[in-house]
Order: sequence, then C-alpha cells, then structure tokens
Amino acid sequence: MQLRMPGRKNVFAAAVFLLFCYFMLWELNFYLAETIKTTWYMMAVPVLTGGVLYFRGLRDGPEFRLLLAYWLWVWLSRALNGAPFLQYDFQLFFDLGLMFPFFALGMALDAAGRRRFLNWLSAAAGAYYFLLGLVCLMAFLQRRMFLNPITEGSIGLVPSAGGFQRINILDTNPDTTAYWFMMPLFLMVYQFFTCRRKLWRVPIALASLVYFAVISITYTRSVMLATAAGLALLVVLLADRALRSSGRGLRVCVLLLSFLLSLVLFYKLSDTCAAGLSRLSYTLYPVETVAPAESSAPAAAESEDPAAPAPESAAVRRPANRAGITQLPGLWGKLDVLSTRRLTVWYSALLALRDDPSVLWKGQFVKDMMVVSNTYTPHKPPHYHNVPVQVLMFTGLPGLLLILAVLILLLVRGFRLLFSRDPHADLAVKCLFLPVAASLVYYMLEIGIFTRCDVRPLYFYLICGMMLGWYYELYPRR
Repeated sequence: MQLRMPGRKNVFAAAVFLLFCYFMLWELNFYLAETIKTTWYMMAVPVLTGGVLYFRGLRDGPEFRLLLAYWLWVWLSRALNGAPFLQYDFQLFFDLGLMFPFFALGMALDAAGRRRFLNWLSAAAGAYYFLLGLVCLMAFLQRRMFLNPITEGSIGLVPSAGGFQRINILDTNPDTTAYWFMMPLFLMVYQFFTCRRKLWRVPIALASLVYFAVISITYTRSVMLATAAGLALLVVLLADRALRSSGRGLRVCVLLLSFLLSLVLFYKLSDTCAAGLSRLSYTLYPVETVAPAESSAPAAAESEDPAAPAPESAAVRRPANRAGITQLPGLWGKLDVLSTRRLTVWYSALLALRDDPSVLWKGQFVKDMMVVSNTYTPHKPPHYHNVPVQVLMFTGLPGLLLILAVLILLLVRGFRLLFSRDPHADLAVKCLFLPVAASLVYYMLEIGIFTRCDVRPLYFYLICGMMLGWYYELYPRR
C-alpha cells in the first residue's frame, strides 16, 4: 500500500534534505551550527521523528522496526545502568532519533520521488565537496595552509603519527573527512548511469576524480579500502551484465576473480594517485621556492573522535595489577600492525568484558566505555574502531543482536538487488548498494552509525532507505 500524499511527502523530503545540509555544512561555521542545535534543532528532530510514522508508508520491512527496538533499548539500557530518565547520554539518544526520518524517507517516496531527491542530494553534496576538494588539492600541491575566515579552521598538510604528511581539512580527523568524499563519489557513480544527457557525464567524471584524489591524499586506509571495495563491486556489476548468458559456475568464478583483482587494483591506485600528486607538487613548486609556513593547525589525530578518553568513573571497577597489551603473538601481531593496532583495541574489549560481565546485558555509559579497555592498551584509543564492538560495549548483547540483524538484512537485500534480473532494476538503482557496502567495510574499522550523529551516519541511513525503497518495490512483502 502506498500513501497518496505527494505534497506532504515532498515537504517531509525537503525537511530531511535541509537537515542533512545543516550537518554537511557544520564545519564551515560550527558556531552557528551549535547555536541552531540548541534552538531550532531541538524542535525539528522530534517533529521529523514523530512524522515518520505518518509519512513512511507501509512498504517497509523489518529493518525499520529493528531500528526502533534498538533506539528504545538504548534508553532502557541507560536506565539499567542507573541513570534516571537519561541523565547521561540524553543528547546521544536524542540525536539517534534522526535514524528514523533519514532511513524511512526512501521507503516513503515513490520511484520518481526518490530520483528527484537523489538528484538534489547529489547536486548539493557534489558541488560542496567538489569545491572543497579543489581547495584541498591546491593546498596539497602548493604545500600551504588555507584558513576558514569564519572559524579559522585550516586546510593544508599536517604531520601524522607515521612521520608523513596528510591533508588536514577544517581541523577534522582524516578518518572522518575522507568518508565525506567517499559518499559523493558513489553518488556520482549513480548519477553517471542515471543522467539522460550524456554530456553531463563529463563533469560527473571530473568531480569523481577530484573526490578520489582527496581520499588518496588523506592516506586513510579504512576509507581507501572501503572505496576500493565499492568500486570493485561496480566492476562485478558490469561483468555480471556482460556474462548473463554464461553458465553459473563460470560466472561465479569470473565475478569473484574480478572483485579480488579490482579490490587490489583500486586500493593500490589510491597510493599511486597520492604519490603522483606529491611528485607533481615538487615539480610545480620546488622546495627552494616555497617559504615555510607557520601554522597553528593541530596534528591530525589517529582516531576520528576528537574527545579524549573519559576519566575513570567510580561506577567502573578497575582491578589492580593488570598487565597491559604490549604485542599480540605470531600472526596476530603482524595483522595487528597491518590494522594499525585495531586488533589490540578489539582484544581490550574482551578483557574489559571479562572484568565486568554485566556490560554484556546492560551496556554502559559513553563516558565509561573506554575506561577499563584503555588500562590494557598502550595508545589509549578514544573508541573501539568497529561498530559491532562499539555497539556491544554501549548497549550490551541485546543492542548488538538488533544491529547485526539490521546489517545482515541490508547485505541480503543489497546483493539481491545487485544481481536482480528485473528490468525495473536498472544499473543506476543497483549502484545504490555500492555506498552501502563500502560504508559497511568502513564501519568495520571505524565507528559512526548507531552510536553517534554527524553527517556520516546520515549519509548511510539515507542511502540505505533509498535502496530499500526500490527493493520493496521490486520484491514487495506479502
């Protein structure tokens, strides 16, 4: 059944679009953004969240209900930890309510409405990140700093913990800013196949190259791997279209080989792109002609969370004389180095659960989440660099099971859509699974969805809803 209220649904879509732009432009003027958040934002979120039940239609599957159950469990787990009506983490619980309008919009709109919304989204995000990307490339090539005159946030090269320089964008961690450019890249892939005028493909391809170049010069391995995985799926999609008349066994072998080779190729292409831009920089602007620039920009942090680890809470038990994790043995140690010590962080979560098993069923407050784990890790990360682990420590096993169910359903729906033979599932529609799959790879190495609110989770919820909207049109629930 489909709601017949195009005017009201358009208003709903416009409200979601404006709220997305608000988060997208946050870093340009965070003074104004924070002012809005304390006034109009506090009224807009409950209206949008409550309006979801009216606008979302009846085509949704279990994903929406699972998210609703997770949101309610977040509140209940805070109460189980002893906080009377969200005394702690209230703002986070409030922000997580944005999951519903952003996730449900795609299922509320019809196919024409989704295409119009994606056109507006692609135009807004594409133009903003294209201009920002040009500034980043200019700063990288000239090896200089540009300052935002409003916030004095800088765009330029800063030293990393690995001893090399990477692009700093508005004093935000590169793990976050690289994701900003990954999602418009996949929106351009969608637009490349859906645009009616072939001439539009030229600026679309140009913008995509700019996004890919900026991702490369951030040297963010998690986003580079996620981007490579998404583009490798595009190769698989094109190969599948070319092999429709082939046998199933041959198709499976060719598609699997295509994915693996493309994954390696696109990942290495990021390094090649960064190295080429670096050589171009020193060719155009030799070292002797460039005056050293004084900059007060902070060095890029190794994690996307700007907050330092929280101080120890009296509610958290810390056994004395615990041994810290120095290095994992054997092959695990090599994999730990390859993953930039993420295996150590995940292992510290197991040790924290051993110290306090009650976290498994009730979770813990955000302020207490890393306290015990950081007594085991030498580099004191501010989060767990993995969404399932972060959700487990935040909401316990019930919250983790709900989120795993959502993620598994998204993967099943996405792959079914990707290999659909339905003529209504055109190439552009199938490409909507690419940013979803790439984001899931990213969130196995970083955090964002289901545990915080910024523009990255909103991207994910929006595209997931759009993908599911088309999926349930092709495969309606009985």
